[in-house]
Amino acid sequence: MNRINKLLILGSVLLLAVLALLFVKSKNAADASQLITGETTAAGETYFSVSSNEITSIKIDLNTEYSKETTNLAKSGETWSNTDDVNFPLNISMVEAMLQAASDIKSEKIIDTPADMSEYGLSAPALTVSFNDGAYTLSFGNKSAMSEEYYMTSGDGRVCLVGSGVYNTFAVSWSDLVQMEEIPDMTGIKSFTVQGENADVEILNKSELPEFADSTYDWYMNVDGEYKPLDSAKATTFMSNVTDLKFLSCKDYYADSLDLYNYKLDRPYFTITVEYDGGTFALDVGTLDGLSLCARFPDSNMVYEIDNSLGVTLLYTPYEEMAPEEAVSDNSVSDNTVY
Repeated sequence: MNRINKLLILGSVLLLAVLALLFVKSKNAADASQLITGETTAAGETYFSVSSNEITSIKIDLNTEYSKETTNLAKSGETWSNTDDVNFPLNISMVEAMLQAASDIKSEKIIDTPADMSEYGLSAPALTVSFNDGAYTLSFGNKSAMSEEYYMTSGDGRVCLVGSGVYNTFAVSWSDLVQMEEIPDMTGIKSFTVQGENADVEILNKSELPEFADSTYDWYMNVDGEYKPLDSAKATTFMSNVTDLKFLSCKDYYADSLDLYNYKLDRPYFTITVEYDGGTFALDVGTLDGLSLCARFPDSNMVYEIDNSLGVTLLYTPYEEMAPEEAVSDNSVSDNTVY
């Protein structure tokens, strides 16, 4: 087969591929357009609105592939609470976000006469939100195949497309609604310790030593009973693993003694203690499943998941990695040791 024939065949194959791609795209667009049957209203119109002052209860029924959960929130006086559990630490900002969203839900498109609610996933909604014991109801169905929007109805016979932000505001589980405790701002650290069965780390600011070493160094680590100098930047970075710690999620908001036993928090894997100008910070660390780490403040019933790297960093960073470079290079670390 000569070169010209080969080129002609190659060109024909590429042309067929392009035509096939155009056909698929046009079919998808046609399929999507078939869903939106009947009269439609332009984007930007307010589809649903109820004043936040009027709302006294919110019921969230989440029925997705990943979560099946019902949450009941109610307002008594000026206070919102989770009526399913009096011990639930409710994050009020999450409730306020829902109230704000419900006050003005604008549509990207309103389908005034939908042919079949099941076409939009609204015959069995993934999310249903009821206000004031069902006086107002929002049902969320499928995500649009053509955008990041969701089909929603308020039960008035119409279907509208709303932004993902509206859906995400209401599609919350109990772990999203928990008001987690905060780690304080620890300025002016005096001492930093990690203690446990397999943990023994102590770092002191030079002001806490019984006597001062070379004033060049701000931090010292207890190494076999001797306080050896640390590189200031490296010591600060090491301690920032705790001072900048973020809880990944709340695993339990009211852990009892059996729960704490299962989390290995009745006898912690290790305990972190930081003395700073504002007081003392302490955190007990255990395990969720023998692999993942969890933590709680002493005497707290709330248990959080934390990054596993924290344990690796705190327990297995050797002194040599934090020693001043000049001290290591001239083998003079011992000259700055405080006994």
